[in-house]
Amino acid sequence: MVLNGDHNISIDEIREGLDAAYSIFEHKWLKTQHKKQPNDPLLFHLKPTVSHNYQIHAIRNGLSHEMHPLAEAVLAGEEINKQYQQDGRFCFGNIVYLLISIRDIIKNKDRINNLKERVIKLQSEEWKSTLYEMLIAASYANNTVVNMLPERNVPTPDLMIPFSPALYVECKAKLWYEDEIVNFINEWRRNALGEIASFLKDVDAGFLVKIIMKHKHHFGDIPIHIREMVSKGVEYLRHTIC
Repeated sequence: MVLNGDHNISIDEIREGLDAAYSIFEHKWLKTQHKKQPNDPLLFHLKPTVSHNYQIHAIRNGLSHEMHPLAEAVLAGEEINKQYQQDGRFCFGNIVYLLISIRDIIKNKDRINNLKERVIKLQSEEWKSTLYEMLIAASYANNTVVNMLPERNVPTPDLMIPFSPALYVECKAKLWYEDEIVNFINEWRRNALGEIASFLKDVDAGFLVKIIMKHKHHFGDIPIHIREMVSKGVEYLRHTIC
């Protein structure tokens, strides 16, 4: 979202975000996406009941048919608005910031040229970098008209601000840090968490497992240690790998 000082999200702004999203996303696309699995805790009550085997599979490999994050933000806004209309309770989740970002972009659409060419990419896997470019354009649009430049096969700026002289802007969302985190989580799920969950579901007791890792080496050793701890009744283990 575009911030101009301290800000608290209100129900009216969420409704504005919904109107903005409805104006650029096709109803058919949203409807299709909303049949998929949400990730945000705000929407966990919409998850279907699944078997233990499916739960383990999801832990190991991640959810299949995941909802597009922007479509999920729309669904979250709808659920918040529905709850507020029912009993006046105002729920909130961080994913709502994506919805407010869409609102801020559309609010400035008359001052951003060539915006429509970017909108379709919001529904693709490149949505993050595209949303970032559009938000940067919206932040400049508070003071002047912004030109979003056509994308090409050769490196070119993303925005042109018609100052005197003209200002060209290249937007770089540093997504490789996030990619490293995603890769770590995927490896952790496949090689450790899935095995731990599969083992503990067959043990007739409740467990709260807390694991502190200093580095990602030897993921496969962790489930082995968990099995040994459970079988021996050990509650705490400090294992140092040199």
